[in-house]
Amino acid sequence: MKVKEMVVAALLTALSIIIPTMFGFLKVWLPPAFSATLAAHTPVILAMFISPAAAVIVALGSGLGFLLQGLSPIVTARAFSHVVFALMGAVMIKRGWNFFLTMAVTVVIHAVVEGLVVLVMMNAGIGGGDASALSMATVTTIGTVVHYSIDICIAMPIYKALKETKVVDILPLNYRKLTV
Repeated sequence: MKVKEMVVAALLTALSIIIPTMFGFLKVWLPPAFSATLAAHTPVILAMFISPAAAVIVALGSGLGFLLQGLSPIVTARAFSHVVFALMGAVMIKRGWNFFLTMAVTVVIHAVVEGLVVLVMMNAGIGGGDASALSMATVTTIGTVVHYSIDICIAMPIYKALKETKVVDILPLNYRKLTV
């Protein structure tokens, strides 16, 4: 990674830690397994335009932010699972996939992985409370689709603004072909 890429990735990582720890008022919480903090995915989505490595680093920062917030182990594990969709999305963008197709694929991957995290952890007796594992996994999967879709809508104008101001001039040529 080039120095400019590392700096932008570091700034996005800082945002991915700050958003869940400082902006709790933007959070929807359905115990024991589902929470959604508005804009929490935005730094990860933006990092996918830098590189796969940057996307993974920012996703790990997001997981750290949720860990520092002290939420349930299930919510924290869900946040760390962002590495999966971030890496896949960054690879798709790097290969020149259309932005909207990339987001459509990653929303499905993201929702399914988070639903599986909830299902596995609750069935293992981790942080389940009285709720059914299947019902919480379903709520999480559907909620993740809605939440991630909102965050995509937040990320799009930010990406356009960064692109117009040449802040994201660090992107490889095949990234610049993307239309948002």
